[in-house]
Amino acid sequence: KFVEWIKDTFSTSKRDTEVPASKIFLPETKLIKKAVCGYYKVKEEDLYKIRRGIENEARDMTIYMIRMHCEKPLLEIGRDFNLKKHSSVGAVIERVKKGLRKDRKKKKRYEKLIKIISKRQTEI
Repeated sequence: KFVEWIKDTFSTSKRDTEVPASKIFLPETKLIKKAVCGYYKVKEEDLYKIRRGIENEARDMTIYMIRMHCEKPLLEIGRDFNLKKHSSVGAVIERVKKGLRKDRKKKKRYEKLIKIISKRQTEI
């Protein structure tokens, strides 16, 4: 029960630089991808598709969540999602941030995803 409380309390927040062991509470990218695919009802392959001019919210949300909650470098995320430049990853992250500020429904979807990930993480 104590471990569950610790994971619930610290799992989705950023790693504390003064507590090196806090890194173990960060979610894995696989967990985020699985949660997003389940929530948006898409296949994992759909997260890697790039279609100019067409929004792929599941993909954008996955990239944003990996950056914010797994602390992966932009280049590593870009390689994983077939993006050639780290600036493309940065543009996705800024687009999601802006969307979360302006769109309440998108923010609620994001919060639901955080809850799903936290819940699955405590099951591990």
